[in-house]
Amino acid sequence: MQKTPISIGIDLGHSSVKVSVKSANKIALIGATTIFPTVVRSWTKIANEETARKAMNDTVDVNGKRFFIGVTAQLQGQAENFSGQSRNWIETDQHDALLVGAWNRAQTILEQNNMADTDNISLVLGLPASYYAQQREPLRKRAYALISRLIPPTQKFRVFIESQSRAPLLCVAFDAYGSETGRAGEDESWGVIEIGHYTTDFTFHDRGQEVDGAASSASGAHMVYDILTAAFKAAGYLVDTDTITTAIKTRKVKSYGVEIDVGHLVDPAIQSFSSYIQEEVASRFGEKAQRMDGLIVAGGGAYMVGQDIRANYPNAVVPNNPRFAVAEGYSRFGLLTLQ
Repeated sequence: MQKTPISIGIDLGHSSVKVSVKSANKIALIGATTIFPTVVRSWTKIANEETARKAMNDTVDVNGKRFFIGVTAQLQGQAENFSGQSRNWIETDQHDALLVGAWNRAQTILEQNNMADTDNISLVLGLPASYYAQQREPLRKRAYALISRLIPPTQKFRVFIESQSRAPLLCVAFDAYGSETGRAGEDESWGVIEIGHYTTDFTFHDRGQEVDGAASSASGAHMVYDILTAAFKAAGYLVDTDTITTAIKTRKVKSYGVEIDVGHLVDPAIQSFSSYIQEEVASRFGEKAQRMDGLIVAGGGAYMVGQDIRANYPNAVVPNNPRFAVAEGYSRFGLLTLQ
């Protein structure tokens, strides 16, 4: 019996790892996406048996070392920073650990959908626009070598590397099953602003071609975290990633069991970042933005500044789930490679 080919898109972001899994038979999978924090810590023995059992799902072995990833790494390591805040992090054990953890979660999704025995998988990863040309082939080779150890030798397995900022456009050009939508083709022009934690990527796609000269990167949403880290320290609040992330979402922190409103600290930090992004958009796209058919604002940072961009650019589009737009674009591209 012929087995269904599978596409796996993994967005190894600098604040969270997103996974999107699709089958080539055009049937939506149950629980086809998952997400976990971009945090890696060295493994340590956990005394509590129930906690240790739960931590197994967040435990990976790479390069002869054992790591906690995701929520377990965040809790057991009391993480104050996300992992991978450097240009060369694709060459690190931490990046490898996150990739293996994401792959394992994709396999869990396949198991839940009775598709774990597939013999043909396309894995799609990505890089920021400013790193893409230099790091594309090293990442492809490293990822292939890493994952090949985890699969049967008879399984057909390929790795593709996409530009991070191109991925959201793929969600416009192709539907969830990999079929063309008729948009973003040779008679349209689109811009993409992909606001990640470490970088904000800009690309311009003009009548079916990506304009290399327009691809560039600026600082990402870590600017908000940096501002709040200093402000929270001065105010005597905790500055771990969980506390700051929660504060950005809710405008509150918990101190000694009491919720405290910190909107007066969070709002100016977000507004400062929004102003910075607006200036970068104007600088990088200029008058081209006016003749674009659409300007996609994606990535986790879109939640913070997407509405401000839409207020200034009527053609701006914020996806329903901007945090997953990159992983979703990767998995749709993967379907094309399976045809």
